[in-house]
Amino acid sequence: MRNIVIMPFGRSSRRSEWIFNSSDRPFDVLLLTYHPPAEIRDLDLDSTHYRVLNLQDFKWVMIHKLLVQNQDILNRYDHFFFVDDDIEIRPMLRMCETQKKYKIHNFQHWYFWFL
Repeated sequence: MRNIVIMPFGRSSRRSEWIFNSSDRPFDVLLLTYHPPAEIRDLDLDSTHYRVLNLQDFKWVMIHKLLVQNQDILNRYDHFFFVDDDIEIRPMLRMCETQKKYKIHNFQHWYFWFL
């Protein structure tokens, strides 16, 4: 099973550790850039931890362009997870099995409405 996380990324996007470190990560990462990559700090176009596509548009337009222009991606992956680049939900919510689990996560289906 192949999984991919697709995330619009720009100058003010959060720099989550999981983007830049692929050790034991059960998914691939694809960053869609809002700005020219040269203007985005910490972005390495030759990284083996993630792929970068320079689409420079609004979030949903970039995702649409990605899926229309790269239809092979639909066949290559089983699950797609679209992450918002300016929201950090950890440690309050656990979104996948690779995140560390805390006891409070057993109740997240009750409290996530209020976050």
